[in-house]
Amino acid sequence: MFRILSAFLLTVLFFSSNNLQAQDDDTVLQVAKWTFKAEKQNGQTYLITATGKITADWGVFSTSMPDDQPNTRVSLDSGVNAVLGSIKEGAGLINEKNSLLDTFVRYYKNNIEIQI
Repeated sequence: MFRILSAFLLTVLFFSSNNLQAQDDDTVLQVAKWTFKAEKQNGQTYLITATGKITADWGVFSTSMPDDQPNTRVSLDSGVNAVLGSIKEGAGLINEKNSLLDTFVRYYKNNIEIQI
């Protein structure tokens, strides 16, 4: 009986796995449209300003949120030979309690500006 049940489950898994997808690239929503600007400060130091226009009814989490909570992180491509310094966020940060997470979260609505 166990072998019949195992064979049945393996058959179901095999045929259903062909139809599973984690995410379809055609339906990915771009939550923010970003623009970037780099200004040379001195020597090999640059100020990068990332400005985002956030889609209505969406938000972008703060870069200052802890790693174990929803957050936004800034990183460079692996081929770039540079080090990120400090990150400064612009005005408009919202800090409110999220009932689902049962903790306070910091995020932006409408617009975001990050200086790196």
